[in-house]
Amino acid sequence: MENERDWSALQPEMLHLISKKLPDLPNLVRFRVVCQSWRSASSVSDPPPQLPWFIRIELPSIYSKNPDLQKKYLCFYSMISGEIPKFKVPVPDSRYKEIKGCAHRYMLAYDWEKGSLSLLNPLTGREISLPPLKLCWWELLCIRSDPSPSGVFVAIYGVDRPGHIILASCRVGDSNWVTVEQSNMKTNCCQTYFKGMFYVHDQDTRITEVIDATTGGIVHLIQPQEYPTAKYRNAEWSFDFFVESGGDLLGISGIGLYDNNPNEYCFEIHRLDEGNGNPRWVPMKSVGDRFLFLHNLSGVSYNASDFPGLKGNTIYFLSSARNMSYLAFFASYLVNFDIERGTTERLEWAADVDTWFLPGLP
Repeated sequence: MENERDWSALQPEMLHLISKKLPDLPNLVRFRVVCQSWRSASSVSDPPPQLPWFIRIELPSIYSKNPDLQKKYLCFYSMISGEIPKFKVPVPDSRYKEIKGCAHRYMLAYDWEKGSLSLLNPLTGREISLPPLKLCWWELLCIRSDPSPSGVFVAIYGVDRPGHIILASCRVGDSNWVTVEQSNMKTNCCQTYFKGMFYVHDQDTRITEVIDATTGGIVHLIQPQEYPTAKYRNAEWSFDFFVESGGDLLGISGIGLYDNNPNEYCFEIHRLDEGNGNPRWVPMKSVGDRFLFLHNLSGVSYNASDFPGLKGNTIYFLSSARNMSYLAFFASYLVNFDIERGTTERLEWAADVDTWFLPGLP
């Protein structure tokens, strides 16, 4: 027809700008299959910022002889709508494989039959082998896994025997983990890896140990943080999450996060002030145009300007609270906490999930 346009003739610069406004990976994939010029103008190795995808793990049937039912499946949910999964994918060789963590692009996988530890991209099925590490897997948590020019970096903590916790780090391609043994470490701690150091926050004493990830030496002991604006008694607060935001390390505390009344959730934020060799936690009243997403002891930070419809200076928190009428049932609540006002809004979201990850294709 005379009025039809040749959309393949759009300028590559314009196509690239359009592709960077697609914060949903499936839409980026659809964009790339339109034609060769659209594909050339976008790259799966440099996608636009991605919101977390929530994952529910469907366990295999141990009694079924149907090969499809013997597989473990991952069901993906949208953070915004919570809609029943866009799709679900099988986990490769999954019958004896545990999937953990909330890493960037990858999840941490342990194969009980083979005794192997690996990074798994749940979208592509790509696995990257990691050095062997003896751990009681059910205590294992992926702290951080980021693509970098030197490969993927992984930092974890886990229990290798009762009461004995190990902090470990490595890069893909290394033959061994660099481990830090913490024989007397308590399990009720919040921990992360930041700029070559492990930060371990004791939720009882509220003291944060800064541990050199290479030598295992304690570099600093950061004294308990203060909560001058908190609604509750100071002793009730301790860090529940660490989040890297705009180059800073944030420690985030929460009250009532696993109760049945999401409207009562409350958060306080502190920023690490590294000072001149005397680090301390400084209270924050705002994160500016950024918003934070929190779940399972960790989280991620975003610029709100990259996501139309999402508000800055807020916290999005996915909680799993026990339904007291059915003691074995947990309901997932996605809430929005306005940092300036100190108010919480429960969003319309009802999918029960096990974990989350930041999607990527390479």
